[in-house]
Amino acid sequence: MEPLPPDLTIILTTSPIKDHPSTELLEKVFSSFLRVDGLNACRILLVCDGFKTATAYRPKMGKVPEGTAEAYGEYKRRLAALCASDLPIWRNTTLVCLPSHHGFGLAVQHCIALVETTYVSNYSHPPTAAG
Repeated sequence: MEPLPPDLTIILTTSPIKDHPSTELLEKVFSSFLRVDGLNACRILLVCDGFKTATAYRPKMGKVPEGTAEAYGEYKRRLAALCASDLPIWRNTTLVCLPSHHGFGLAVQHCIALVETTYVSNYSHPPTAAG
């Protein structure tokens, strides 16, 4: 197998779900990275999408009830602690918390602007479509 490019950056997105504040799902994803040689040396951008509090749970619209919002805040604090730890896969992880709901595509786009690799460099946001 070819070695991974030294400047490879991984972007992962997360948003409020009813299982929070548990970080178990994300910890399992991160532990699977250790199965790939060299992946623990890659830069990881972990982006937490924002939300609005609402009475109904509508996660695709970024709307969650107050209890879910509070649990998501605790979840992000736990992720920050993991990122600050010396655990092998987490030590190269940067937590990016978006202040408002972006959705998957715009959250990834936000992080691409933070990436400088062989395949993504000097990225600027594309102009918006007229009309």
